[in-house]
Amino acid sequence: NCTKMFSPGPGYGIQKKLSPSKGRLIVCGHGTIRGDGVFCLLSDDHGGSWRYGGSLKSIPYNQPKKPLDFNPDECQPYELPDGSVVINARNQNFYHCHCRIIVQSFDACENLLLEHVTFDETLVDPAVAAGALYKNDVLFFTNPANATNRVNLTLRWSFCNGTSWMKQSVQIWSGASGYSSMTTLNHAIDDEQYIFVIYEKGQVDITESISVAKLNIYGLL
Repeated sequence: NCTKMFSPGPGYGIQKKLSPSKGRLIVCGHGTIRGDGVFCLLSDDHGGSWRYGGSLKSIPYNQPKKPLDFNPDECQPYELPDGSVVINARNQNFYHCHCRIIVQSFDACENLLLEHVTFDETLVDPAVAAGALYKNDVLFFTNPANATNRVNLTLRWSFCNGTSWMKQSVQIWSGASGYSSMTTLNHAIDDEQYIFVIYEKGQVDITESISVAKLNIYGLL
């Protein structure tokens, strides 16, 4: 027997709301530095048991990496209205661009296929864990919108499932900013109006504090 490292997220897992595999729990994360990539764990019995799902391994896999190697890392899955699952991943070694790696699964993350990998060059990124959230037919994305430095935490949104993004954006914090994640509540009418962004924030260093921003989406769009 052997043990393989799996680091989920660092965002959130999802439960499929639509077919295929409605109700499935999906948690995606990454592996070791050498054996990195995106890996998903699946549960079809409400978390009673888990099994391996799809993976998108780094190239070369389980070997030391060089600059510009293909090396997907920390990631965030979300479900689209057609039932497919999109995983937005950190592009650790800047393969192809200083931007996000996108992989779409049409079988509830049983497989993550190379032919379904794209690079979203609009989402300029310094290689960091970013936030993604689909709410009210809008896809939201947060990251430090800078090609090389972890500064300028920015919220973007798309009305077309991420195939393009609105030119307008909202700067949440101009200074040092790192990892981010988003969530939403569903217990009151007012909850439909808000998303919450939790992120690393500092005047000089991203590790100075953890902050939460509450944003009214109807005031943004």
